[in-house]
Amino acid sequence: MAQQNQLQVPQLWHDDKEAGKEWLYHFMQRNTEFSLRIPEATSLACALAFNRPNIAVFFKLLNETVRKTKATAFSIFNLDESGCTTVQRVPKALEFARKKYIHILTLPRHTSHKTQPLDRTVFGSLKTYFNAAANALMLQHPGKNITIYNMAALINEARMKASTPHNITSGSQVSGIWPMNKFVFEENDYLPASVTDRPVSVSEQPANGQPVCEHDNEVVDQ
Repeated sequence: MAQQNQLQVPQLWHDDKEAGKEWLYHFMQRNTEFSLRIPEATSLACALAFNRPNIAVFFKLLNETVRKTKATAFSIFNLDESGCTTVQRVPKALEFARKKYIHILTLPRHTSHKTQPLDRTVFGSLKTYFNAAANALMLQHPGKNITIYNMAALINEARMKASTPHNITSGSQVSGIWPMNKFVFEENDYLPASVTDRPVSVSEQPANGQPVCEHDNEVVDQ
């Protein structure tokens, strides 16, 4: 790129055919909005499940639910769990929601790494602050282990730092839930699922005058 733009660069760049680490260090110093991060591992199930048809169906249901209930940002709540506790008891959420006229819309399976607001902007910070608080407690009390009696205070300290209004609203925004944006995900977000793409054949005998797409054993009316 430097050669194409006729820029003067150190001779070492020409010899090594690369800019080198020095350029990267100076680039990061000039552009403080960027940061180096270790990529997170994604399971095969998540990579395959996060595909355009699944997300399109979810946003269609989300749009119908918002229009039906006239929901606003103040009436949309995100429910999820994270692994900081030792024992989980699942509440009777469906029965409670039915009595209170609460509409529940579930996220597509294995897509929470992209579509779950809490996973996107809250839980990562929560676990970081929790680990920092736990390390500080162990340094203050050498030789003592963390027990379930310490968990409430540690989680509360982490929760107060992670569950900020900015983090919560950012989670809804980057997942496209509110403001609702079905185009929030770009083409490269769906690339891991592209390995499962299969050609679609059109049946020679349409059903009810409509084209029929055959996907192996799956038949979908268009």
